[in-house]
Order: sequence, then structure tokens, then C-alpha cells
Amino acid sequence: MKHCLQHIIDNKIIAILRRPKKEDALLMVDALYQGGVSTIEITADTEDIISLIATIKAKYENAIVIGVGTVLNQERIVQYYEAGASFILSPNIQEEVIKEAKRLNMVAIPGALTPTEIVHAYNLGADIVKVFPINTLGASYIKDIQAPLPHIPLLPTGGITEDNMADYLKTGSAGFGISSGLKTNCVNCSTEQLQEITATAKKLVALCNEVAYE
Repeated sequence: MKHCLQHIIDNKIIAILRRPKKEDALLMVDALYQGGVSTIEITADTEDIISLIATIKAKYENAIVIGVGTVLNQERIVQYYEAGASFILSPNIQEEVIKEAKRLNMVAIPGALTPTEIVHAYNLGADIVKVFPINTLGASYIKDIQAPLPHIPLLPTGGITEDNMADYLKTGSAGFGISSGLKTNCVNCSTEQLQEITATAKKLVALCNEVAYE
């Protein structure tokens, strides 16, 4: 867990793949990796997700850290872990999910929005709290939350792009969940789309390395 948590904090960007076809997922992971993004979230409703996780893990080993997102119950967490996943994300707070992730020494990232929810998630054992959805509230909300709660690592998710990432970086966010901002929504991905994913990833990684916390 220590390696995974540090990897997320050091690299900051979690690329979200929502219900991808296996062939597309493998191509997108490669494109993201070429662009410097090495933390991947695959949503739990993805077809044949266990095989997909295992395939990515076998190819990249520890070079890529894989997590499963939109996990609403503990039912398949052991399977995700055995396939090679290292972290679990949820859109909400499910105590059983957090406890099962921690039992397996996985990083637990539940979703919350209000200060009360964020503190509750952290007290239940969350390693990072995903602040979701953040797109309607913006970076100033994260800054306001971090002021009284600087000890809680936050992962703003929803609507983060090249245009607004710098604002979030300045708040001291632990990382970001990004999907459309990385163009990872292609189906039957073309060479041009994959090249765009790599180019966008490089831009966001460069931003992470350039913008300092205020």
C-alpha cells in the first residue's frame, strides 16, 4: 500500500477509463504511459475487468499502478486485488468497501463532497478522499476545505482539464481523477485519437511538474 499511495501522490494524475472495451483499454493505457501517466483507474462496470487488470499488470508490472473505480460494495474487491489492482475508488462513502480495501492492504479512496463527509471518510480509514463532483464548485472550494483540514489528502475529480489544472495544483491537492480531460473516451480508438491522448498526457504531466502549491 505504501508504494501505491506514494505513487499516486508523486504522480498526481489518475487516468479514468470508463467502461472501455478491452482492446481500447490496452491501447489507451499504452498511449497514457507514453505520455507519462502511470496511474490508471478502470471502472468496475467494465466488461471482463479481471482479465483486463491482469493483462495490464502482466505487461507493465510495477511501472503502472492500477485501481478500480465506482466500487459500490465489497463483493469483488478480493478479485480485483488478486488480478493486480492496488487501489479502490468509490463515488460515495461505503464503510464496508473502505474496510475491505484496508484489509487487503489496498489504498482506499472513497468519494465525498462536504466537510462533514470528508472528515467521516477519513476517520473510517480513507487514505485519500475523492472530492466529487468538483466541476461545479471549482478549485476555490478545495482551497477552502484544505484550510481547516490540511491533514486530509484530497483528490478532486470531475471536469479537470489542461485549462483549470493549475488552479487545483495551487490548492495542494494530493492528485486528480481525470477522464475526458485526458481524451480517454474513444471507442475503436484511431491512431490519431491515441496520439492525442499521449500529447494531452504530456501537457498535464508537465503542468504537474511546473505549478507549485501556494
